[in-house]
Amino acid sequence: MFNEVHYGMWSWKWAENLVQDLRYGARLLRRQPGFAATAILALAIAIGANVALFSVVNAVLLRPLPYPDADELVMIWKLRFPGGGMGASPADFLAWRNQSQTFRGMAAFLRQTWNLSGRSGPTEVEGVGVTPDFFSVLGVEPASGRPFQPEAIGGDLRAALISDRLWRNWLHRNSDVIGSGITLNGQPYTIQGVLPASFSFMDTTADVFIPMALNSASNGNSLSVLGRLRSGATREQAEAELAVIATRLRAATGDVSRMNPSVVPLATEVTGNVGTLLLPLFGAVGCVLLIGCATLANLLMARASARRREMAVRSALGAGRGRLIAQMLTESVLLALVGGLAGLLLTNCLLRLVVAAHPKGLPRIEELNVDSDVMLFALAVSVITGILCGLGLALRASRVSLEATLREAGSSLAGSRRQWLRGTLVVAEVALSFVLLVGAGLLLSSFVRLVTVDPGFRADHVLTMRVTLPGYYENMPQINSFYERLVERVERLRRVESAGLSMFLPLGRGVMHVPFSLQEGPAYELGDGSDKGWDVRAIYYVSPNYLATMRTPILKGRGFAAIDSLPGARPTVIVNRTFAREFLPNQNPIGRRIRLSYGNLWCTIVGVSEDMKNGGLGDDQLWLSKPPFGTIYVPYIFREAELLRPENLSIGRNMYLVVRTTGEPLRMSDAVRHAVMSIDPNQPVAEVKTMEDRAMDSVASRRLGMWPLVIFAAMALALAAGGIYGLVAYAVAQRTREIGIRVALGASRADVLRWAMRDSMILASVGLLIGGLAAHWLTSVLASQLYAITAADPTTYLAVVALLLAVVAVATYLPARRAASIDPMVALRSE
Repeated sequence: MFNEVHYGMWSWKWAENLVQDLRYGARLLRRQPGFAATAILALAIAIGANVALFSVVNAVLLRPLPYPDADELVMIWKLRFPGGGMGASPADFLAWRNQSQTFRGMAAFLRQTWNLSGRSGPTEVEGVGVTPDFFSVLGVEPASGRPFQPEAIGGDLRAALISDRLWRNWLHRNSDVIGSGITLNGQPYTIQGVLPASFSFMDTTADVFIPMALNSASNGNSLSVLGRLRSGATREQAEAELAVIATRLRAATGDVSRMNPSVVPLATEVTGNVGTLLLPLFGAVGCVLLIGCATLANLLMARASARRREMAVRSALGAGRGRLIAQMLTESVLLALVGGLAGLLLTNCLLRLVVAAHPKGLPRIEELNVDSDVMLFALAVSVITGILCGLGLALRASRVSLEATLREAGSSLAGSRRQWLRGTLVVAEVALSFVLLVGAGLLLSSFVRLVTVDPGFRADHVLTMRVTLPGYYENMPQINSFYERLVERVERLRRVESAGLSMFLPLGRGVMHVPFSLQEGPAYELGDGSDKGWDVRAIYYVSPNYLATMRTPILKGRGFAAIDSLPGARPTVIVNRTFAREFLPNQNPIGRRIRLSYGNLWCTIVGVSEDMKNGGLGDDQLWLSKPPFGTIYVPYIFREAELLRPENLSIGRNMYLVVRTTGEPLRMSDAVRHAVMSIDPNQPVAEVKTMEDRAMDSVASRRLGMWPLVIFAAMALALAAGGIYGLVAYAVAQRTREIGIRVALGASRADVLRWAMRDSMILASVGLLIGGLAAHWLTSVLASQLYAITAADPTTYLAVVALLLAVVAVATYLPARRAASIDPMVALRSE
């Protein structure tokens, strides 16, 4: 009973002391608004940066995917390679699904684009063809309507599920949408359901899902396969089982390949290499937090020195050391909590900007928010920061003696014994800032070099868009006629210099390869494996005016002419510089003949063009080739009979239109769209962008990793400048009497200024030396993200040194100038 009463009294006393300390700490902050504002701003920046990055990591990497039992969901690839995988054939998928025992369910899907026509005009939508059990495997139900019925597949083939986005924007929230019809590629479909507004799948923005029937006799490895493991089954067990099934299937079909399926968690497929991009940022926000802690520690140390007399008096009046420690720790944690709250507000603003910007390469962007996990993280970081910054100072400040304090009060040099600790904090701030600035500088320099690479064409004043003709264009004469009329009508528009067509655009990852041989090469015949002797290079089907529209120089020979596309004309091709150098070195390529495997067609080389960048501007490796690689340009008119196999007719329906304008390209988009619709009122266009935007999109992942680091480096620089300014200002205030004596004895203003700045510049130099060594070691992790620059680039290091010295000089000069202006008589009376 006594112990319970004693414990209760102690708890009440502890709570009362805590409330008292909080009130006292709040009064101190109100009395010192300058100190409070500086400390809170520093903490808001430091904690806000950490919380913002944690919010991204939490949404992208830590938070489970928004499906029931998401850890059971996997993707199955016939062959897995870095950056992607080979899909399955219908026969593969049906064998895996029917014979596997480790999967609870398995579904296939195929991404597509369709022309959607109806009440709101034609538009292109991204869609997905799915096996009817796709949504049941995923664990998603429509928000309204019903899902596909696997048992009624025959009746469901003309059914469709649409996204909430399409229902709101295109169908204008029509309440009678279920059972109504839409037209996709000229075919009618019945809307069977509307998916939830929160639904998303991988990185697709699909608006329409339709069921597809599979035929085991179909060829092609185009299907993506989604699986749900049985409870307790592992990926290793699933891969072993699928390998056995694949072996049986190969034996039955006579396939001699040795590709065994790979099972990859769906979460891994969604996030991709984002973890690698975020890795340098973890170190960056850690540095920002450490610099913020050093700045706060400097401020608290300055205030603690000014409060030594107060602590000594309180100790003499009976306050124990524990009580003094509790008071100072409470003040420190209170300050950190207020800074953490400000940082949380800053995080919310940053996340809104990130979501609005929707940076490419960052998945699950729509899930970014400040949730309970983020708030708990902010609280934990704030409390830990407050304790770490305040505990050492509290322990030191609590060891006070009234007699010693009063004796020190008469000496302006009383705090000199503690200068080394504040100096150490300044060195740490400079060193950490140096590391961050070097990392940001390297990425920024790399990015500048990247975007100034000559891509082999002029991207300015070029409008691009994709045109995909639907299935009612049944043959190549219809397709060719549409594209010929389109180019003709677009070139007649005002403010249009020229227009061209290409199956693929540069700086994209789409590319088609063609086996070929030169006239003097071995006369291989295709089939039965004899085509293995053919070389393989990229082929681009283009309109005659495409290279001229892109302003790609013709180095030898000529470009395509209208005569090259006339019926019965001699087949001609243009090759690029790399192709000519690789296969026809020290020879004149003009007039040489080249045989393309498609149709076994002989063509004459009439020109050599400059290389265009394939892949992204910074890509050093594609699957089959290194950019720029050997490329063959063919007039698209020849696809009708010679260059495309019948099963590839759908490829000819997809072309990119490039339009060179005399003004702002996007202002011409409506006019070009109307030109398309004047030929076919139901034909939409898609991917309307300028070529300059496409160039920026090709470096999106590098930009995603660069800008946050640049921002964090700027934060670190601001915090370090504030910390150095505060240290020098405090040191000047502490040594006011000494300065007065120096001036009274004849020291000039320049002498005082030089004396006040000398210590800071020495500390900064030490910090730069340590930071340089650390940066040389740490920035090696950025080597894979750099382009045309090394991690030890001396120009970047020298620029950062100059920047930091300039910032330190400014931060030191301002309080030093005030010190040089001190009136000696005022200084001598100050104590």
